[in-house]
Amino acid sequence: MKIADVELKGEALLHIDATPDKEYPIRILKAHRFYCDMRWHADPPSAFCDEINRLQDERAKILDRAIAVLERHNEVE
Repeated sequence: MKIADVELKGEALLHIDATPDKEYPIRILKAHRFYCDMRWHADPPSAFCDEINRLQDERAKILDRAIAVLERHNEVE
């Protein structure tokens, strides 16, 4: 069984702007969120990869909510 074929949408993020401003936490979360779109594949299909992808989707939902909260907070300031 071949495991660890990874599908990534877009270029890998090699750097997060670490300027200490109010957008810094959002940039960190968005970088983590970017990698939640990565998909794992195996040949033949594997329950392991399916579970990793399911957990990626759960993480994406949590990060989306956190990003939205911080963005709303920053709009008020």
